Amino acid sequence: MPAVVTSFLGQIKPGGLERALDLTRRAAKPLERTGATSVRAFRGTTGENYGNLLLAIEYPSMKAYGAGYDQIMKDDEVISVLATMDAADTPYTTERTIAVSSEIPIGTSGKRGPVLQAVVSRPGQGRFADSVALGTKAANVFVKSGAVSSRLFQIGIAGSMTGLLVGTTEYASMAALGDALDKLMESKEGQAIIEEVNGPNPPGAIVSIDVYTELPL
Repeated sequence: MPAVVTSFLGQIKPGGLERALDLTRRAAKPLERTGATSVRAFRGTTGENYGNLLLAIEYPSMKAYGAGYDQIMKDDEVISVLATMDAADTPYTTERTIAVSSEIPIGTSGKRGPVLQAVVSRPGQGRFADSVALGTKAANVFVKSGAVSSRLFQIGIAGSMTGLLVGTTEYASMAALGDALDKLMESKEGQAIIEEVNGPNPPGAIVSIDVYTELPL
């Protein structure tokens, strides 16, 4: 079964990071008890997501996600956290999104690193298979260039973001990410991917590229 990741991305009010992290830590254990295989928090370091908090919760299947959701909505600790998040003194602004994504198996590993790069793209009409093929090629090049893992997901439940592809690549450090990007730009394989993305007939369009650093829970 493909893994399923539900992600929460929220904008934090100035001075609200510690409170937001405390709420996340309170929710982590109940989430793990109800079937999540991992609960991780990241802070955005680039673009519009700078300073935002990303919570990524992974399940072994869509069925496990659904069963876990039913359980956490009955958990007193989680209900208390949700109430605090929606209270007048919440550490969050109203800029929040939740997405449920299914992994597309591409033969790469799911190892972890404290630095996460996420590339979001929109497949062209009738070009989904080509987009997945390009994502697979890119993932293999990223790993060859020094990433500890590279995975591909399709967003399935997320309002206007539904149908987008998300390529996630994890690195041991920001230095490792920078070194990998240098190698990507210098290699023939990397140049071929860049040309395909920016060529006259690309399989899709890049929506965003962002980098996140993991926060301890």
